[in-house]
Amino acid sequence: MTTKTPYTTEINENQVNQILYAQIQRKPLGTIPLVFTIPQSLAPVEIKGSTICWTKEALAEFSLMNSEIKNIKNLPYSSLRSFLEFKLSNVRTIEPSMGLSRYAINQRKQQNFAYIDSGELQQTTKVLKPILHDWLEIYLAYFAQKEGISEDIIERLRELQEQNKLLSIKLFKSQIYPWSQYEESGTARPYRYSFPALADHLARLIAGHEIFQGLGGIKRIISSKVGSSVELITDIISLDDKGSFSLVVEIELITFPSVSQPLIKIDIHKRRWLSSIKEKAFDHNSINGYIFSKHHDYTQSVMPEAYRVFNFKLNRRKNRNTGKWEWQPDDAFSVLQRELNLPLNISNAEQIIQGKASTDDYQVLLTYRNGLQEKKYDIDVGVPEKDKLEAFQAIAKILDSKGIKPFDGYSEVKFGKGKSHPKDITASRTINTPTSFSAILESLENEDVSDFTAKYCDQMGEEEINNLLKTHFEFELSEQGIKKNLRFNSQSKNQRDQIEELKDLIQANQQAIQRLYPKKKPLLIIFHENETRKTTRFLEAVINMLWGDTLEIQLLRLPENTHGPEEALPGSNLKKQERFEERLEAWKSTAKQVAEIKRPKFCLVMARNFYPHPNESSKKAHDDLVNKPATRQALASIGHSCVQFILPPQIWVKSGDIKISEFIIRAQASIKELIWAHSGRIDCVKEKVDKWFSDLDIKDRPQEIIVITVVRKNAGRMRGGIGKTFLPIAIKTNVENGLSQMCYCYEDPKTKNFLTTSWETFTEALFNIAKISPVYIGKNSEERKQRFQNFVDDIISNSVISYPGNSSKNLVVMIDSSNCVQLWDWLKDSKINLSNIDMNCKNYMQDNWRGARIVRIRQDLAPGIIANKVKCLAKTFREDNRNKEELKRNENKRREIPVPSSPTGLYKLDVENKTGCIPYLSIGKKTTTQKQRGVSCYREIELDEVLKDEEVDEDAKKTYVKVKNEAGLEIKFIDKQKPYIGQWATPNPLEIVVTLRQEQDKPDNIAGFVESLRYGYGHFNEWTKLPAPLFFERVVRDYISAFKLEEEEDEN
Repeated sequence: MTTKTPYTTEINENQVNQILYAQIQRKPLGTIPLVFTIPQSLAPVEIKGSTICWTKEALAEFSLMNSEIKNIKNLPYSSLRSFLEFKLSNVRTIEPSMGLSRYAINQRKQQNFAYIDSGELQQTTKVLKPILHDWLEIYLAYFAQKEGISEDIIERLRELQEQNKLLSIKLFKSQIYPWSQYEESGTARPYRYSFPALADHLARLIAGHEIFQGLGGIKRIISSKVGSSVELITDIISLDDKGSFSLVVEIELITFPSVSQPLIKIDIHKRRWLSSIKEKAFDHNSINGYIFSKHHDYTQSVMPEAYRVFNFKLNRRKNRNTGKWEWQPDDAFSVLQRELNLPLNISNAEQIIQGKASTDDYQVLLTYRNGLQEKKYDIDVGVPEKDKLEAFQAIAKILDSKGIKPFDGYSEVKFGKGKSHPKDITASRTINTPTSFSAILESLENEDVSDFTAKYCDQMGEEEINNLLKTHFEFELSEQGIKKNLRFNSQSKNQRDQIEELKDLIQANQQAIQRLYPKKKPLLIIFHENETRKTTRFLEAVINMLWGDTLEIQLLRLPENTHGPEEALPGSNLKKQERFEERLEAWKSTAKQVAEIKRPKFCLVMARNFYPHPNESSKKAHDDLVNKPATRQALASIGHSCVQFILPPQIWVKSGDIKISEFIIRAQASIKELIWAHSGRIDCVKEKVDKWFSDLDIKDRPQEIIVITVVRKNAGRMRGGIGKTFLPIAIKTNVENGLSQMCYCYEDPKTKNFLTTSWETFTEALFNIAKISPVYIGKNSEERKQRFQNFVDDIISNSVISYPGNSSKNLVVMIDSSNCVQLWDWLKDSKINLSNIDMNCKNYMQDNWRGARIVRIRQDLAPGIIANKVKCLAKTFREDNRNKEELKRNENKRREIPVPSSPTGLYKLDVENKTGCIPYLSIGKKTTTQKQRGVSCYREIELDEVLKDEEVDEDAKKTYVKVKNEAGLEIKFIDKQKPYIGQWATPNPLEIVVTLRQEQDKPDNIAGFVESLRYGYGHFNEWTKLPAPLFFERVVRDYISAFKLEEEEDEN
């Protein structure tokens, strides 16, 4: 018999006798892009100010200083920048290096490094003179003495400073809005200085206002972030013992083709604060620090400009006294120490985290980053839509007073029946631990992976399970370890039986292997250390479970001296490039043996991150940072094998048990990444082409997809210069079979000849790319532009040519302009136009490229969109038999709960189009994990909860059953929800611009087709940031060892 108890302990005591509700409707209130626009009719707003640059005489002296510095170093510009940021409340923009980087000085060009709101030359000169004096005497003179630079140079600089000849100050006037337009395209055209001036203007308008409820006025971050974006930040939010963070509002100015005014994009994210730091962290990148100043509180000042937070950095350096590596504040911090009267005995990050740098008037904080702190942060990344919408609406009220409005020039693209984006994750599914473990043991016992029994291990006891583990893998688990790891008979949805899904996945894997490698069975080599031999056999069993006999697996020991801490390997006293060569040499013999195997090969390397320190037994030492790049280059370039790494299983501290559950999930992810991503696998390409181009004759539908991009060390859009180290690539996917090829261009490091390769299979291209180091395409920016445009011309022109007897391939060409725009001007918003596609002084390339469809892709720029909606609740009771329509009639007894979310779909910008180019925003689908909508990450929120009754059966087992009224409607109550601290993922919006196309094409269908390529991979069941095959540029990046070595150099 079952006993039913209402209002269980699941409900707080104060919820007894609360009002009960039934949900009668989820009402949409429209979509809201997080972006503003400036009406063309607004009265012009102008600014007057001054630009600052170094005089020619000053640059000449700085150049002499550089020539006398023995090691490659920059002059101490961070201290001067900090002086200007603090002393000049009217400074609008400061260039990060202040024109004092080696590159800037060597150019000998007078380039503005600061813009201030002051139209009085005399007054500006007067204010700057003491700042220059302090910087010259306190920082530059000390630097010169330390570096052994001639005192004569410093004396000449003192004379120039005394005579006001260090700086050149000029007046300027500019209109910050509205902007004009480019005549040919109608695209917004900024006036001089409009980008930085408008961004700063907006930040000053918003600073001091409450953007988030209860957090007080938001502060403007004073930093050297240049260009079109600024940041504002809230005061510190502390959540009990979970940690602390601030909410950051980023304002960025963006343009789109044919949109007549700039758009003001709003983004909201968290900035978490460090509460501790590892004694020996292995992330050596700089840490951002911030000083929150009560002296610059808007509530205590009549000037909004004074509402500021100051920024500095800490860099990893060796302490000269202790010989230990630590994060030390830069010169910018020392300036702020002096000006704000902070304690002067602060020399490292640990002191700042302990609060020793803070005072009653100032709080100094450091930004959290994974790997810096001993304990993982309880507060995860991401901000719910409710908080984002709240901030956007608060900012809208502020900007409305200036005539700036939310952008509404867009519409959702509605497709007919059959054009939806179905999501079949059969081929990319991850199988849960209970199902995986059962299947592994059953396949080992029966030596058969063709069929599995549901819940094979459910009835096994601890002893039986351990006997099987000892027999096959030579390890066992404690009773607690079995409960933690295996979770048999769990009621959780995540742990349900997935035998049928596993069978489908095995079949999909076998079919995909046959499609990609039809001639020879691929070989998987698992390299391991002797210490991980037992768990390597378990890894082998996981892979066998998923692939059966479609893969042959070999287990091999890692060669000597290829992995381990720097201190324990040969060449520990050598520089990183020399150590890299040592590791390559250690791999060479094994890699050559791998190369002799003439069939598709994959190498999975299981190596640790940490090893016993060879000199200090109580400490751990990190795997030398050159080891993994050397391993990948050796096995790829010499062994002609794809390479992926996996860490050995973790161990439970108390019981000593292996964390099998965690390892099974990681193993599936690693092997799918290696076999599928490194093969360039894309599924259902032909089906997508047939769906989105169904209105065309088969002969007119695309037969190939080509993507063009540049692979840089860092993923995503580069703000500022692209640099000189990158690799242009093109990936071509055959629509009929889904197979991909790649070609690329580079300057041969030895001969200096510029080379463009022929098309190679995706994996073969990876092997050859691994040989290139360093990666360059030219010695200067003009040469790089010319060579890149030649590469693009060759790729497209050769692909659209119809040879005798061959029809046109009807290409779809996608170009990622995020960084390519710096190499081809036509990709710019102001230049892109179908009337004339020009490159390398050749006009009307559209005539040469007939038969091609060209789509510009741009990442990290499109604004987010929020679907504003509310839940409508009506009062009810258990015996209530009214249906939803009857409940709706009584409006006095209703309540609305805001539950905004991220919408799905494709949106088109409604523009007066002069260019023929049509811009779209692709939002992508929701994440697979759904969370309760309407929560906040920083404050308590009242939300509806389902009422449950507790039921107790004869065995005293408790279950909780949802309560419904007599009409069958779920009963709910209102409860306060604490701030949500988990990860909150939102889709990555992508900009798609349809440019060149065929006469019979529908632009909406081309954009829909490109969007559909954001999912459909054998290794990933979420929507991706970029469409296929552009998404695989991240795989290419892994094979360029020079990038990894640059990272190691940067960190040190």
